[in-house]
Amino acid sequence: IYPRVTGRFGDVLRVRIGTQQIMAEPIRWGPEQDLVIGQGIKVDNLLHGRYLSLQFSSTGGEPWNIHRIGVEYIPLAKY
Repeated sequence: IYPRVTGRFGDVLRVRIGTQQIMAEPIRWGPEQDLVIGQGIKVDNLLHGRYLSLQFSSTGGEPWNIHRIGVEYIPLAKY
């Protein structure tokens, strides 16, 4: 994913990507990854599924905003 984030330069966001094949099943979460505001531009993960979930968190007290999220994916099958 390519999150477009603004906030204090150098603050660290923790990002997790999760997927589901069916909405009723639990989300399979990948590991948390750091995204440094002003330095990092993407978060990679090799999960597969039909539905995408994202979780963002931070430990600092400074505000931050997500303006846009781009997603790069590879279709595995035609539905």
